[in-house]
Amino acid sequence: MCPTGGIVNLPNLRTYVESDGGLLVTSFFNQAGEALCASLDRLVDPWGAGFRAMEIIDTAHIAKVDRMGTSLKDKLLYCYTENITPHPVSNGVKHVYYPVVNLRWNRCYTTPPIVLYDKSWTPLVRAMAGSYNAKADKLYDWQEPLGKEDVICAVRTVGRGRVALLSLNSYYTFYRPYTKETAFG
Repeated sequence: MCPTGGIVNLPNLRTYVESDGGLLVTSFFNQAGEALCASLDRLVDPWGAGFRAMEIIDTAHIAKVDRMGTSLKDKLLYCYTENITPHPVSNGVKHVYYPVVNLRWNRCYTTPPIVLYDKSWTPLVRAMAGSYNAKADKLYDWQEPLGKEDVICAVRTVGRGRVALLSLNSYYTFYRPYTKETAFG
């Protein structure tokens, strides 16, 4: 979102949702993690939520995915969770796999934690107990744990509309499933 566009577009998006619209907000911290996190926060803060420019990591639940890492030192891996709240949206879902990788030196995190400030939110997907949040250094090594926020997906009603937050980089949810490219997992 550009600074001037945000001034016009954010109120319009909020009005749309409150008037019976639906909005999916998915993280995409490519090129500038902290700056893009702040932009998403400007959108969702009035609804009592935000994102952290960090990564959700769970070394006890690393998924066995072909050609991916099997430990945190591998720097390109997937974790999984079975911590899924029963809800019409999650009906039948047993596992959610999420990438754990910093795609660039400037903090392009693939699964940043969602923070919920308002009790109107329903967390649908959370990382498993024991997960933590961390940042990467310029060599892509994970630093010490900085928190324990574990929400990956949440929904809520706003006015007559609905909002969903999905903390999976859109490379993995919208682009990657439809390509044969093998870079970045």
